[in-house]
Amino acid sequence: MIDGEAYVRQYRAEQLQAQADSLTEFRGHAAYITGPTMAILGESWPLAILEAVAGATDWLDGHKAKEASALAGYNINPDGKDNDRNADKKLTYSGMIGTMIRDITNGNHASGGFVGATILCSAVRDRAIGRRRAESTRKESSILVNRVNTVLRIGSLTIGMSPLGRTKTGRRVRNTGLGMSTVLATYGYFQTKKQLTSE
Repeated sequence: MIDGEAYVRQYRAEQLQAQADSLTEFRGHAAYITGPTMAILGESWPLAILEAVAGATDWLDGHKAKEASALAGYNINPDGKDNDRNADKKLTYSGMIGTMIRDITNGNHASGGFVGATILCSAVRDRAIGRRRAESTRKESSILVNRVNTVLRIGSLTIGMSPLGRTKTGRRVRNTGLGMSTVLATYGYFQTKKQLTSE
């Protein structure tokens, strides 16, 4: 009876982890659609909805992976966090690059330049922290900052990819959100760096 219960728990854990991995893969694949579509075809509600749904999987896959680990008693997929982080980067960078190109081709050079600066700052920050962040046990406050940063960035890109992004007000809201997310990401970087140097 005990072995049967253990088998069921293990099976359920593997199923949850498989679902989490599929959601992560979906987010990464969505990046190949959202950015190029934004750059070539421009803003639309279907595109904004795809961005929002793909972004929402960031929470859902993490929730399922934690539930799977709790059931199994160990981390079923040790590469899950790295895959999750890479999928996040693909989705956000693709969206930002597509948005920047769209702004510039529409003659909104100042707005496109701002998005370009956001991309540059994000790339420098990601490059600086590198794999040390993945290898470190981050504090809950640092994790919270990065979660809020991701929500802000995806939310801002969703607004920008919707027809609202065609308006001056929509671009301002989008750029304000991207700017705030960049400030938060920078803060999170220094938080993590401080933690790493103290370990």
